[in-house]
Amino acid sequence: MKRFLLAIITLAVVAPITAQEVQTEELSEVVVMPVNYRYLDQVGHKTAPLPVREIQKTAANYDIRSRDFYEDEYSMYTVSFYIPDGKLVAVYNNDGEIIRTIEKFKNVDMPRAVVRSLKNEYPDWDLVSDVYRVTYNEKDGAIKRYKLKLQKGNKSINVKMCDEGKIY
Repeated sequence: MKRFLLAIITLAVVAPITAQEVQTEELSEVVVMPVNYRYLDQVGHKTAPLPVREIQKTAANYDIRSRDFYEDEYSMYTVSFYIPDGKLVAVYNNDGEIIRTIEKFKNVDMPRAVVRSLKNEYPDWDLVSDVYRVTYNEKDGAIKRYKLKLQKGNKSINVKMCDEGKIY
């Protein structure tokens, strides 16, 4: 009797599975391309400090065309994004592309090249504060700079560096 019940249960489970027909359907080709990929490439999105990377990604993915204030007749829109240690102001065209940005962040992790250059040029100095600025323009690309305040005893100096560690 147990075998008979087991056989019926097995048949009840297996029969519907084998009876199904697999239907194949061709899907049309879908190409997904971010509108602001040039911006992310230029600002060094993958190598930027984490908070900067997140706000840049938010600005790049921001869809100006889906907002209530969007109208075709305006050619530019300015949108500000904020995090606790900085802000990003982006100007979009009416297609949703970033035309230019101004970005300013305080006390972020610096790239190794900047830290290494700082230690080589100012070995006995302590870093008091840093400001990371990025300016992006769709024609000229991105300029990334660090403004550092250093202190040694009673003396303090300001140093400006690019993101590659070159002092200017």
